[in-house]
Amino acid sequence: MIFTLSLILAGLVCGYLLFIHFPFLCGSCGKKKLHDLTIIIPARNEQENLLGILRDLKQQTVEISEIICVNDCSSDHTAEIARINGAKVINIDDKPPGWIGKSWACFEGAQASKSEIILFLDADVRLAPSAVEKLLYEYTKNRCPISVQPFHTTVKSYEQFSLFFNLIEVGANGVTTAIKSKNAGLFGPVIMIDRLTYFRIGGHKSIRSSIVDDIDMGRVLNEKNIRYKLFLGGRDICFRMYGSGFKSLIEGWTKNYATGASKTPLILFFLTFLWLSSLICLSIYPVYTFSTADYSAFAIYFSLYIVAVAHLLKISKRIGSFGKVSIVLFPLLLLFFLYIFFVSTLKKILCLEVTWKGRKIKLEK
Repeated sequence: MIFTLSLILAGLVCGYLLFIHFPFLCGSCGKKKLHDLTIIIPARNEQENLLGILRDLKQQTVEISEIICVNDCSSDHTAEIARINGAKVINIDDKPPGWIGKSWACFEGAQASKSEIILFLDADVRLAPSAVEKLLYEYTKNRCPISVQPFHTTVKSYEQFSLFFNLIEVGANGVTTAIKSKNAGLFGPVIMIDRLTYFRIGGHKSIRSSIVDDIDMGRVLNEKNIRYKLFLGGRDICFRMYGSGFKSLIEGWTKNYATGASKTPLILFFLTFLWLSSLICLSIYPVYTFSTADYSAFAIYFSLYIVAVAHLLKISKRIGSFGKVSIVLFPLLLLFFLYIFFVSTLKKILCLEVTWKGRKIKLEK
């Protein structure tokens, strides 16, 4: 019991260290004027999402030079919706050999852009009216590429199963941690980078075969000793991941989670491992001690369970709209996370295919 309690307490401390700092966007870049900024939206069958992001861009407090939508072999009305709403549309045929679809779309859009600053946005991202202004402020202030993990808006009950994926995505990347470490990489939904730096590192061409293009672009920046800053979306930038159904959620997280985990800095991987281990113990031992009528031990484990729930409630509201009931029943969400992580790892080890947006993608070791 002493060893188990020590592990749980150590893990809870690790959880505190992982989630202590939440950097949100702030500031204003000044008067409304036309900024030398190109926004690039890679889109494959995004007719349901595209209208929302294009409307948001029209309502920004700053003017934008150009908006490019790269239509990646869509079979729906993606291109038509983009064109009607004022975006320049680039239609691309199927990706060349060796390329991942999104990286190819981003690279084609970047080559067609004319501005000094490039902002890559996923189609499912939603922006508050001041979002682009705050992005430009942080970019100008820090003078380096910046990237944002949007606030995860959930609507249907199955979307609650993304809780631990979202938490680990920011914690294991070093965004919210108190431990000084290099970040694992960027966040794919929102990346702002100057044109010179983008093409100096080879852009998406340098990571053309990567499943986790955002993580690997950060790796390339690290290798070139080019610093970058990471933020959380908060009230300014949000998205709804995998709103098309539970199947899309499973496919999306299976596609890249083991690959992303393998690129986590060692110290952050260790902290995350201990934190998850403590939560696994707290999912088992309260039930076990109660079933064996060891009520004194049950009282201790249940008290620590409450502590874990309180911490999860506190940190989860910073990264997404996850319900209180889901947090209280976190062992179910944790079990789902472990299952997906196991499947993703197995597919990666065996170099099996995963499916995403109708395409078969082979995972590499």
